[in-house]
Amino acid sequence: MTAASDPLLRLLRQHYGHRWAIRRTDRLWIATANDPDANHAPTVISDAIEGFVRELEDPPPRVGCRSGPRPSSA
Repeated sequence: MTAASDPLLRLLRQHYGHRWAIRRTDRLWIATANDPDANHAPTVISDAIEGFVRELEDPPPRVGCRSGPRPSSA
């Protein structure tokens, strides 16, 4: 879906676009944090718009560690 064909997607991108990259499929709403070092979950996925917006406003905590280079074994 594109923002041109989906007014709700366009509104969400306008309102939350500074913090999230938002897209959707026929069944799912998906947002990825623009800041990879954010202290909350880097991705939010929901099949219901109400829950999706709630998590955009108050994202769940990050789980695990951010992946990065592994220390070399010398």
